[in-house]
Amino acid sequence: MFASIFQGAQGLFVWTLDWLNFGARDHSGQDLLNTAEASQLHLSSENRVQPSPKGSFEQVDRAIVLDQISNWSEDAPALQVSPEETELLVAAAWIETASGSDADLILQFVLSDANGLEQTSLEQLADGVGQYMTDLTFFSPLIQPSVDVELDALETAGLITLSGTANAALDQVYLPLSFSIDDAHDIDTAFNTLVDIWDTDLI
Repeated sequence: MFASIFQGAQGLFVWTLDWLNFGARDHSGQDLLNTAEASQLHLSSENRVQPSPKGSFEQVDRAIVLDQISNWSEDAPALQVSPEETELLVAAAWIETASGSDADLILQFVLSDANGLEQTSLEQLADGVGQYMTDLTFFSPLIQPSVDVELDALETAGLITLSGTANAALDQVYLPLSFSIDDAHDIDTAFNTLVDIWDTDLI
């Protein structure tokens, strides 16, 4: 009796697999996979496909990013004669809210170039990025963001900081950073990337 029940259950399982088309058949209609193989194939497929949660995005390790910015001058390359393009080493943006004042948006990014960077070019770049952010309503149009530019001793790396009042209606989670710059050898490099905006009230 038990053997009959077991055989019936096994038959139902095989029929179900066949109905769902887990098993493959040849041109004559014969099964190419037995029950165990078909079941294993299905489980393997399930293990390979792991859908990401809807609306999820890659999380950035804030501690690592801020540490890179704090030690930005240590990553400055040595001067080279051969042509080199400018590199964006790290970038970060965040919102700070002090009690009784408007929220501030801070953007910091580090550039490096083994051919050398010029203070004037970096200052012009920072002003352009600040105006670009204002035009895109990231910064409040009422107050011009402050700009600070630092060069390392070799003048092959620069830290750019923009700080200003955030637009009251700002609700974006990414800041588009788009610009181009010429290095000391007049080699032009263009950048177009997205920077996560952190809200320090939520950290």
